Amino acid sequence: MVEFEAPQRYRPNNIGGLCHATGFSEEEVKRMYSSFKNECPTGLITPDVFHIIFSKFFPSGASCSAYSQYIFSTMDPRKTGLITFEDFAIGLSLLLKGSNVQRLSWAFQLYDLNKDGVLTREEIRDVTASVYDLLGLTGGDKEKEKGRDKSKEKEFGPNEEIITRNLNIIEYHP
Repeated sequence: MVEFEAPQRYRPNNIGGLCHATGFSEEEVKRMYSSFKNECPTGLITPDVFHIIFSKFFPSGASCSAYSQYIFSTMDPRKTGLITFEDFAIGLSLLLKGSNVQRLSWAFQLYDLNKDGVLTREEIRDVTASVYDLLGLTGGDKEKEKGRDKSKEKEFGPNEEIITRNLNIIEYHP
């Protein structure tokens, strides 16, 4: 994680530039910022605050899921341990308005837990298990155990040939 001295209060510098970068209107950006500041008065989101906010959307499973940590890591492009409003708006814009390739790249980054540019079977299983946990389903522990039990490899399904080896970002993008 990069050392970053957080200001006590953070405000975006340029709404016009953010509108241009995200494709959101000035009204949309201002409305999002108001909601953002309501949840995060300092203007910065820490992993703990992100988890609390995320848990409001998934009350049955977010407390035991690592998924919010994975999302946070993907939305923290500078790896500072903080998400600014700009980071949040750009991430949201990418998911809502980005091209298929941009969204696919974002998903790849989400699953690439150690950020080495390669997806492993274990990373895919860990993220899948965290989704089970997030939804309050009991399959999360089973998914984690499958990752440890090599005799269960064939349970991955018809795309087994993709998952049997590591997958890099170039193979992930068509």
